[in-house]
Amino acid sequence: MVRCKVLYRPHQVRHFRPYLVPNITTMRSLADNLTDAWRLCDQSVCNSLMQNFLIRGASQEQRWVCLDIATIKPAGVATTSKEIWQIDLVDYDAGEVLIDEYLKHSCLSGCHCERMLHQSPDIDPEALGKLFQAKGISQCNILVWCKNFFDMRHIRAFLAKAGLEAALPADKQCLLILNQVEVNTTSFPKLRTIYPAVFPGDQLIQQHHDAVADVKMLRRLVAKLELAWDCGLKGTEMRKALQHQLQQQNTLDNFVGFKG
Repeated sequence: MVRCKVLYRPHQVRHFRPYLVPNITTMRSLADNLTDAWRLCDQSVCNSLMQNFLIRGASQEQRWVCLDIATIKPAGVATTSKEIWQIDLVDYDAGEVLIDEYLKHSCLSGCHCERMLHQSPDIDPEALGKLFQAKGISQCNILVWCKNFFDMRHIRAFLAKAGLEAALPADKQCLLILNQVEVNTTSFPKLRTIYPAVFPGDQLIQQHHDAVADVKMLRRLVAKLELAWDCGLKGTEMRKALQHQLQQQNTLDNFVGFKG
């Protein structure tokens, strides 16, 4: 295994990703579906975990962590399999970045990682496992923008190389929030389309597909939408405010010519 070329710069930013603009179809879908309180996904295996998330209260005895990874197809290899090469975890309530690391992978000539600006060398499974243990990640509940346990499987396989897969929580502690959002919208809500609709012009949009930016986007988005499942007055006021915002943007985007 060859280590990636390490380039030291203050920020980790992909310069080859396009700037995302609000998607008018997503805005219409969200606005149309914010009139009533959102429901839980009937078929989701995570409904009990979602209910715990919504009623966790001010005590916050159980820590919730947002997670995102970046995967890469090994260069020069004729396969559809991918390797994990970047991982980020952020405390949902505090906003603290707990882990922000690039991981060792099969790095051949022409690897996409050469386009990245690294702050530190890539770390191995043992080092990542020790980071997980130091941060107490195994005791946390995980929140991901996924419909399946894709991210968890990749992380667990990476940690297993050092026999430290137990440092990652079990899948039953992972909330697949995308299942819960999708059942309440009429279009497939990708992070790259729904986030610019809710936070137009936000600086994180320019860094989409960098895992640390994506996990921060996930945290902000879920915090904004969390009250959509609230049937009380606070939830109703939040839905009306966001609905009005999206309807105003809808008009503006028609005027300036954004396409859905």
